Amino acid sequence: MNGLRLLSGFPLLSLRNWALLLLFVYCLTIGYRLFYGENRLSELSRLRLYQSRLHSEYAGLRFERRQLEDKISRLQDGAIGVDFLEYLARSKLKMVREDETVLILPIAPEVR
Repeated sequence: MNGLRLLSGFPLLSLRNWALLLLFVYCLTIGYRLFYGENRLSELSRLRLYQSRLHSEYAGLRFERRQLEDKISRLQDGAIGVDFLEYLARSKLKMVREDETVLILPIAPEVR
């Protein structure tokens, strides 16, 4: 008698065949999760792209924060210069001195 047989005459699976069947089912499960599961490959690439966008935005925000911290340190008591204060008043607040004359020039129409 070569191996065990079922009553209907078909041989039972050998240990090697069971191992191959389990390996096949395992590969199918991994493949399904890889392409259709919650952590699929397309989701991973989308998240990596989102991560790179966030890193670039973070770098821009860090640069802006450093600039603002510089301005704050210059504006703190005793650290502000007269020239810088005048620059801020003229550029941000659109202020002029009393002895200055403001000229408002009309915008020239476009010639066609």
